[in-house]
Amino acid sequence: MLLDGKKISAEIQAEIHKKVAALGRKPGLSVILVGDNPASKTYVKAKSKACAHVGIFSRTIELPATIAQSDLLKQIEMLNRDPEVNGILVQLPLPQHIDEKIIMASIDPKKDVDGFHPVNVGKMLLGEEGGFLPCTPLGIKVLLERSRIETSGKHVVILGRSNIVGKPLAAILMQKKAGCNATVTVAHSQSERLADLTRSADILVAAIGKPHFITKDLVKRHATVIDVGINRLPDGKLVGDVDFKAVSEVADHITPVPGGIGPMTIAMLLQNTLSAFLKMALFLILLASCQKKNPCTHFNGEAMSMPYQIIVGKSLSNKEQRAVKEVIEQTFAQVHDTFDNWNPDSEISKINHAEKETLIPLSPPLQNLLDLCSEMVTVSGGRFDPTIEPLKANANALDLADAIGWNHLSIHNGILKKDNRSTALDLGGIAKGMCIDWIVERLQSQGIEDLVVEWAGDIRALGHHPDQGDWLVPVNPALTVGKQPMAPIPLRNCAMATSRNIGLIDPLTLSATEKTPFSIVGACVIAPTCALADALATAAILFPTRKEAESWAQEVVEKYPDVRFWILSYR
Repeated sequence: MLLDGKKISAEIQAEIHKKVAALGRKPGLSVILVGDNPASKTYVKAKSKACAHVGIFSRTIELPATIAQSDLLKQIEMLNRDPEVNGILVQLPLPQHIDEKIIMASIDPKKDVDGFHPVNVGKMLLGEEGGFLPCTPLGIKVLLERSRIETSGKHVVILGRSNIVGKPLAAILMQKKAGCNATVTVAHSQSERLADLTRSADILVAAIGKPHFITKDLVKRHATVIDVGINRLPDGKLVGDVDFKAVSEVADHITPVPGGIGPMTIAMLLQNTLSAFLKMALFLILLASCQKKNPCTHFNGEAMSMPYQIIVGKSLSNKEQRAVKEVIEQTFAQVHDTFDNWNPDSEISKINHAEKETLIPLSPPLQNLLDLCSEMVTVSGGRFDPTIEPLKANANALDLADAIGWNHLSIHNGILKKDNRSTALDLGGIAKGMCIDWIVERLQSQGIEDLVVEWAGDIRALGHHPDQGDWLVPVNPALTVGKQPMAPIPLRNCAMATSRNIGLIDPLTLSATEKTPFSIVGACVIAPTCALADALATAAILFPTRKEAESWAQEVVEKYPDVRFWILSYR
């Protein structure tokens, strides 16, 4: 089976484009190109083109090969201070008179989207969240995940020990995390009994820089082979480190060159740049900063390609911090295993791929969420409908219309059944909120009474800020009134979710929402739980006009008195 990195990269870029469109401001990437290396120029051009495709603003700074190291450091410092620059990338290799280690260390770790700063490397080795992973190793990990290739317990042999691919990939894949947990061996061209090592690999990664070095006799039958090499033959043809044609006869999965890891590397650069933008925004999201006399404890990281931030309104001991981190990790792992459409082994994926009339037992968390979904479908008159997933994946597939609708599902005594094989669920409009609710409630059960949790724009606050006031949080900056951002909103023991109308599909008409002068721009909802706020905000933006949405919102408030709406339209 061909592992099509180009296809998966396109899918990821489509997801990034959608997220960027919802921001209201473009993330910014600055690329520094020193000298006139033809290969480097080609790579930088491809990165710039990909940025433009997904809506990220990119700028290439071309500097002469003779530039002094001190002048290059000054240029990087300017970018470090520039608030419009979220990501900085220095294209390698650099001229010999410049020390790459010093240059990499001079980049602000929060803008180091290439993942080479010592701080990010340290976080990677320790398995800590919150840093950036190098783009090529991360691209390999994501390619394996999305291709449903299991790594846990498998023997991964990495041929190549570079700081760019071999070493970081080994550090990533040996972590005790989903998509990793492998037994990793790092080898090189001088390793003794090299053939024995490569033939023992369930997953063989070739990153040695020698054309067709991996031949058929070096690969175990049914192995997965990842070719990172890019080599140009005398006739100008690009080939990898693997003899693709011969090895394809024994390998179950193999990447091509070109079209394999290269596109995945660019996709991860875009993902890291978006994450850098969102992380920077998260540092500003809580305007009421904690006072020195009563400091807060911060936790931040990334889950399912979306950054999160959790602030506890007091100083925690090391033991307490470890307990909080354990709750966070276990909760996100549960969401990944239960609700994540991109996890082929999640409960929701198994439902989506099940044949009609198959009896599917539901775990209690999934049944609880589906019960809430059913309630929201009724409350919204069908505008909140997680079965819209097939049309979201292919808006032109009108033949799938018969698969859309909550009525195609039946749930009795913890057993789900579909009457149409094509019926599929996307719980993204409510599962994020449910995850935040779980984290808040689980930490509250451990005695934490003052905290705020933010993930992918949804927020829930518990208790108060250390100065005895409410948690003061700004609304999504893309939602404006009179071209000005909405005023910050105080939260205490409640949640807030925002949604923007960015070409959604209306479940009632099975077509994209139309943009008119009276269309809804977005909605902000305050509710007791984040899952409820998430679902109501999603439903609100699907009304044709603000007047209709506000009329519906009044009915909702009668049913849920603690709910508040802000619905914005173009007029």
